Amino acid sequence: MNNLELYGQALSTLRTDNLDQLRLLTSADVRFIDPFNQLQGQDNFIGLLREMFEQCRSVQFEIHQQQCQGRSGFLYWTFNASSYRLGQLSFEGVSRIEFDQRGLVCLHQDIWDSSQVLEKLPLLGTVIRQIRKKAAYKFDE
Repeated sequence: MNNLELYGQALSTLRTDNLDQLRLLTSADVRFIDPFNQLQGQDNFIGLLREMFEQCRSVQFEIHQQQCQGRSGFLYWTFNASSYRLGQLSFEGVSRIEFDQRGLVCLHQDIWDSSQVLEKLPLLGTVIRQIRKKAAYKFDE
């Protein structure tokens, strides 16, 4: 099993009681980037995940595909959870993963459509749905 497969497996089995296993797979100064966050360091990365578990229940990352070349790779996934504030969440994304010379994750960048979460907010959601409707391709059936 290569480092990307190990990391993907850890993400797909993540729970509040095993978050610290990520310390074995990430560098001390790991960088994490997603549409809402840019942070650095294991404590911050694990803290962000811990907060996610506090705000959501039934959290699951389902890894569909992975591709590794040299010291970088990509994970294609679906995130599912039930948020106390936003209700049911389900969206697809891709994680760009880079490894340092020791094989530890030094960059984890999540790329996903954040409007899928924002549209669940009462006022902003209405605006986003209207923008989607106006921007969508109109085709003849």
